[in-house]
Parts: sequence; C-alpha cells; structure tokens
Amino acid sequence: MIATRNMRKAAGAFGAGCILLALAAFSSAAWAQAAYVHEISGTLSIQKGSAKAVPAKAGDTFGSDTVFRTGADGKAILKFADGQVAAVGAGSALRIGEYRYVAGDLGQSTTVMELMQGELRFVTGLIVAAN
Repeated sequence: MIATRNMRKAAGAFGAGCILLALAAFSSAAWAQAAYVHEISGTLSIQKGSAKAVPAKAGDTFGSDTVFRTGADGKAILKFADGQVAAVGAGSALRIGEYRYVAGDLGQSTTVMELMQGELRFVTGLIVAAN
C-alpha cells in the first residue's frame, strides 16, 4: 500500500518535471524571437528586413528591422519578451529598429522603435525600466 502510494507520487513528480521541461524548451524557442503579434483587427502587414510585406496573423513572431502597417480598418497588439506592449492604431506604420532582450543582464538589452505614421499606445517593459 505504502509502496504503491510512493510510486504514484514519483510518477506524478516525473510527469510534472516533464511538463516543466517541455515548457522551458518552448519558452526558450518562443523568446528567441523578440516578440509576437498578439491580436489583429482588420488589415495588418509585416515586412521583415528587405523582404516583401505580407499579411500578418496572430502568433507571427518578429525581431529587429521589422515594419508593421495597419490599414484604414486595422489595429494590432504586439507583445515583447520583456513585457512591453504596443497597440498600433488604424492607418499606422511602426518600425521595430532594434530589439534585444537579455534577461540576465538588462544593461545589454535595447529597444528602438519608430512610429513612422499614425497612432501608437505603448506600455514599457523591463528594458526601459532598467535603462
């Protein structure tokens, strides 16, 4: 009876450990990119570097040198690894010039954004708070 209970506890602990390991691996892969498109309403295009602009969709990841353009009916919410949130309004263009988040050394982290046109609401994250 006691042996069975101990085996169940061990199996439960092993399962929980596997889940935590999988989450850690996923988190590392997810944050390898600077940020992701959290929500879209209407039209949003994304242009990474010198590539052609393409329609964006929720879940798209992006890094430095990325331009977002919303249509007249478009709005988007972008979320960043350090907790920053950008709400891009209709008829807007936002360039993510540089974004680097180093969790263990915020002094090495940097964020450079340029609102090229339109409107933006922005909540700063750990990078701005530390620098």
